[in-house]
Amino acid sequence: MHHPSKQAERVSVLIPQIAKNIRIANFIENVRRGLTLSQVTTLLLLKEARGGSLSMGQIARELAVSLPTTSGLVDRLYREGLVSRVVNDRDRRVVLVRLTREGRTVIQRMLRHLSDLLARLLADLTEAEQESLAQAVERVFQFSLAIREQERELGEQLANSAP
Repeated sequence: MHHPSKQAERVSVLIPQIAKNIRIANFIENVRRGLTLSQVTTLLLLKEARGGSLSMGQIARELAVSLPTTSGLVDRLYREGLVSRVVNDRDRRVVLVRLTREGRTVIQRMLRHLSDLLARLLADLTEAEQESLAQAVERVFQFSLAIREQERELGEQLANSAP
């Protein structure tokens, strides 16, 4: 039987605790009150989207939620003036979602607030410690992408093996 290494066990305990402690939604409270983590995540997805927009289906896949859930989420962001909805010229059934100017402003302010906070926290570290931490966080990010890909592949395998 395979036993995970002590390091793997330590990391597996820490990752959920880190996710719990770093609540991105709390950073946005200083910029725009009342947004949920799912809404903030959607805004971040749209900020990083190629071409500046995503379909409702793409947002649903990225958030791992249903289309009706995504629709409600986007509706709330639309009412807040943070996103716009555009019908795709090539396929009228596809609704594309993009950030409005206000949506971009909210995300930029939130990221600036987060960056300022991290700069204050890192100020107590030496330059070498800051670089080491930055590299470690980049590595954790790469691991998170690998974990996500493994989960996606497992989901596809389960879907393909279903009767």
